[in-house]
Amino acid sequence: MAIEGHNRSIHNTVVLHIVLGDFNDTIDNKIDRSPSTEQPGSQFLIQLSQLGLYDVCRALYPDIELFTYEKWNKNKDKSSPILRLRIDQIWITHEANVIPVEFSVHSSQMITNSHH
Repeated sequence: MAIEGHNRSIHNTVVLHIVLGDFNDTIDNKIDRSPSTEQPGSQFLIQLSQLGLYDVCRALYPDIELFTYEKWNKNKDKSSPILRLRIDQIWITHEANVIPVEFSVHSSQMITNSHH
């Protein structure tokens, strides 16, 4: 009975699905990776897109390079990273009443003692 009541109460409710985290991969290696590559993106992230979710960062900033991970050469020149990726992402379902207005990347080094 409780489940039936719950189902009735959410029948006309918009449900926003959010998938976020460190995916350790990118969907578009041309813009979400530096140096870029022609290799295809993550099959998992492609499947999220096929399920009706979209990448909030790319919806707002389709052509801007934003990175959440940097790999540095520990033995040589430390003036610039040897690899940069946007592996931390937020994906949401398309809902008419939900319109993302901003997405930004901030360093978490001092918060989590992590590189991303």
